[in-house]
Amino acid sequence: MRFGRVDVLGGSPLPVPQPCRRLPAVNDHARILGDEHPHTLASRDSLGLALDGMGEHAQAVRLHRQTLEDRTRILGPEHPDTLASRHNLALALTSAGEQAEAIQLLRRTLDDRVRILGDEHTHTLSTRNALETALAMSTPRPQNRWWHWLRRRNAAASGG
Repeated sequence: MRFGRVDVLGGSPLPVPQPCRRLPAVNDHARILGDEHPHTLASRDSLGLALDGMGEHAQAVRLHRQTLEDRTRILGPEHPDTLASRHNLALALTSAGEQAEAIQLLRRTLDDRVRILGDEHTHTLSTRNALETALAMSTPRPQNRWWHWLRRRNAAASGG
């Protein structure tokens, strides 16, 4: 994928919603510093987080995958920034409903962060929390009477 002005995700120009102000920074970093500079990669990672936060999960996953691939190639698989990209890809996958792949990535990231950063490092704790959340989201839970009551109440309140 060629990373350049507005074709961040490849192909046609990317329609960027108003709240997303990171694209100019990504384009400027790529133009001035180059596509493989750590600051450009960091801007791409931030853009992926912004896209995920705005509900653009598929675009976020694509951008995080590319950023992870590039950071792994450029910085190495154990660099803290590479681990952050892997963590962020897993978060986007969780948002996109791809729990199985997210859990696999989070387990691998947690093992690496414990080994590299230590068991009590804040990034390690963040990955542990994300893994627990993804596991909880992937576990089917029986819906109790409270849930059914709340659902009926909300349907009645909305006229449905």
